[in-house]
Amino acid sequence: MYLVSIDEKVLPLPMGININKFSNYFSDGILFIDYLDDEEKNKVLSDLFNNISILFCSYDLNKYDFEKKKTIRNNINYARCMEKYFNENNMYSESNSILKEIIVEMISYYANYKEFDTIDISLRGR
Repeated sequence: MYLVSIDEKVLPLPMGININKFSNYFSDGILFIDYLDDEEKNKVLSDLFNNISILFCSYDLNKYDFEKKKTIRNNINYARCMEKYFNENNMYSESNSILKEIIVEMISYYANYKEFDTIDISLRGR
């Protein structure tokens, strides 16, 4: 599992994230963006947010090609995409429920950090 360090808060990166594009920022399995200047940090966070959003809006992680750089529409409801992904893949066991909470926290954190106002974080706290 890879981790990301943002403002000294360490969060897990979900499986399926294309880490190659972030390789310059990795050290010992942790993606450090704490010490980047604001412009670079915002770019990395935007890329991460888009990768995470695509991950859950593609529904099938094995078929999605990250190299296509699919454009994400602003009106996509990310939480519903994630809910559908978890439902379709029977990921509501106790351990996966914890995983889901971690991912919701991640997406919420990135969304709040970047001040995206299109994300639905209604699953938070469930």
